[in-house]
Amino acid sequence: MVTVVAAVTDADGALTPGWGPALVVLLGVLALALLVLVISALVSIVRADALTTGGKVLWAVVVFAFPFIGSLAWLIWGRGAVLQRPAGQASSTMSM
Repeated sequence: MVTVVAAVTDADGALTPGWGPALVVLLGVLALALLVLVISALVSIVRADALTTGGKVLWAVVVFAFPFIGSLAWLIWGRGAVLQRPAGQASSTMSM
C-alpha cells in the first residue's frame, strides 16, 4: 500500500493531478461490491431453512459486526452449517 500511496502523491503529500477522481471511483466500486456481498449474505441467512431463529440472528450479528469477513464466512462455511432442533421437538412446547 505504501508504494501505491507514494505513486499518487507528490513530495508534499498531496495527490497528483488526475488521481483524485480515479481513487473516488475505485473506492466507490469497492464500497458497492462490499454492500452487494453483505446484502447477499443477509438474504441467504434469512432464507436458510436449516437454521433456527437464533442461528439466523447469530449469523446476522456476525455479518453486521464484521461485514467483509462475516459475509465471506457465511458464504463459505455458514450455508452448510446445521443449527436446528432435533427432529420431533416443538419450538414452543414446555414439559410440566
